[in-house]
Amino acid sequence: MPLASWFGKTAAAFLLAGTSLAASACGPNESIASASFTWSVIEARFTDPATAPSRTCDDLGVSTVRLILGTDLAFSYNCDVYAARTLAFPAGTYDARVIAYNRSDAILYIQTLGSMKRFFGETVLGQIYLRIP
Repeated sequence: MPLASWFGKTAAAFLLAGTSLAASACGPNESIASASFTWSVIEARFTDPATAPSRTCDDLGVSTVRLILGTDLAFSYNCDVYAARTLAFPAGTYDARVIAYNRSDAILYIQTLGSMKRFFGETVLGQIYLRIP
C-alpha cells in the first residue's frame, strides 16, 4: 500500500471517529440522569402555598428533605440548604416523592411529584412547597 494512500485512509478513520465522538456529546445523555429542586417550608394552614409566608426549617421542626424515586433510590438533604441536586442515577421512569422528616425521622409531609415521571439528563423539578402542619 503506498504511503500516501495509508495516510489518507488513516486520516479518514480519525475523522470518522472524531465525528462519532462529537455526535455522542450532543444533547442530553439519556442513560444517566440527575434531578434538581428547591423548597420552601410553610404552614399547611395557608391555602395558597405560593403566597404563604416562608418559615425556617427549625421553626417547623423539619430536619431532612428526601427525594424518593421508585423503590430503590433515595437522596437526603439537610432541610436548611433549601436546594438540592442529586448524584447521577440511571435514566428512566420513576414514581417521585419528596418527604420532609423531623429530627426523630418521623414523616411530617409527603408530596407526590408524579407517577411514572421520566428522568433523563438534568431533570429540573422546580420549587416544592413543604406544607407542614
